[in-house]
Amino acid sequence: MNKAIPLKLVKISRFGKISKSVSEKEKRVLKLLSKMTLYWILIGVFVGSLISAYVPVHILHQYFGVGLMGMFLTLGVATIIEVCSEGSAPIAFELYRKTSAFGNSFIFLQAGVVTDYTEIGLIATNIGRRAAIALPLVTVQRSRK
Repeated sequence: MNKAIPLKLVKISRFGKISKSVSEKEKRVLKLLSKMTLYWILIGVFVGSLISAYVPVHILHQYFGVGLMGMFLTLGVATIIEVCSEGSAPIAFELYRKTSAFGNSFIFLQAGVVTDYTEIGLIATNIGRRAAIALPLVTVQRSRK
């Protein structure tokens, strides 16, 4: 019988040599990053499974289907939900799977960045107010088809 080969973390040094040891600091960083993202991924999978199990297809087609109204409703709902980008992928997949509206799923994935007030504030401060106002408008307009 084939035995499972254990995976080892591999570290590549500056000179291209591979060492099989990872420092304790790097292990702590990897553990912290996995804790931060795993929580949001689980929330996204949970919400996506709730949508899949309990929301009828005809409601999603009526409100979040192909069209301008569906895109703006998707943008509004994504603004309210505000799940981390890793967690919004399963929700966007369910939206695409039930409505076949790729643009709406794309808007849902981008809405976290586009409608985040800290991002808009940074853009308004560093680039200008017109750019901050144009960001959501350009994103919605480019995702139509």
